[in-house]
Amino acid sequence: MMKKLLSIILAVTFIISSMSGVMATASETTEYLSFNDDSSWEMETAPNVMPNTIETWIKVDGENTANKISIFGNYGRNVSFIPSIELWLGRKVNSANGSVYYLPRMEYYNVKDWGTENKGKAFYLNNVIINPEEWYYLVVSRDSTTGNIYCYLNDTLVQTVNGKALFEDFVTEDTYAVGGGLSTPNNSYFRGDIASIAVYSDYRTQEEVSSAYSDTKTTKNIAGIVDSADSSLIAAYDLKIDASVERVANAKTNGIPLIENMWVEAEEPTDYAYSIAVVGDTQKTTENDVLKGTNYIDGIYDYIIDNAESKNVKHVLGL
Repeated sequence: MMKKLLSIILAVTFIISSMSGVMATASETTEYLSFNDDSSWEMETAPNVMPNTIETWIKVDGENTANKISIFGNYGRNVSFIPSIELWLGRKVNSANGSVYYLPRMEYYNVKDWGTENKGKAFYLNNVIINPEEWYYLVVSRDSTTGNIYCYLNDTLVQTVNGKALFEDFVTEDTYAVGGGLSTPNNSYFRGDIASIAVYSDYRTQEEVSSAYSDTKTTKNIAGIVDSADSSLIAAYDLKIDASVERVANAKTNGIPLIENMWVEAEEPTDYAYSIAVVGDTQKTTENDVLKGTNYIDGIYDYIIDNAESKNVKHVLGL
């Protein structure tokens, strides 16, 4: 995997590729797709409509220590240039007894209607308590006509945010990832299981949510009960897959598949005088390592040291 981080620039340099997108891989010991830092699961192309409803079966790993774990979104890759959205869970600790719980957070960035001084809005759904090691059917749905956000847990409407997400729907130039956003480094990948996920361009009613929960509480497979011809359905994926699968079918008729996609392969030159290792965004990577308890920056430099002789590394440039 580390070999893919290395590409040689021209005939005399090589660069450590910056990692973009959420990481995921299937574990042989789990029934559902489990996420870590080996690959990225993204829609193959960007949909031509805005996702306004995200519904999913999730279970958070009880050993997780990351403060942010992402479920669905495209925040991070080109956030300075295009609108983006992201649904993620924030890790919280009960000050009274030390127990850990999670709160969903829905974010919209760079919506032009809000002007240059207000490029994004974020909503913590503080009434929606998610405990680790428990399965939940989570639905976050935005009504674009009223600006209301509705959050359901299982078949219960737990919280409504009234009128604060009122803006015109937008279409992004970038695709969406399941199990995280597209930021670098990929610290926000989902720690736990996502059994299935469905995304709609409209909002879902209480009746629709209750019906879907009832029909999937045993199987946890939303993709198995959706109307594949529904014009508002963007995607529905069953993530109960074999570890060798690199492409997940969309239950929507002619829908966009989910693919494993992260690394850009480069053909390595063999005839060069020496190489220069270029490590991108060292300040941000180090900062995130401290905040999130990860160790990406040491891993990058350890790799350079381990390969200095074979790659004839003479200089290291940190950006």
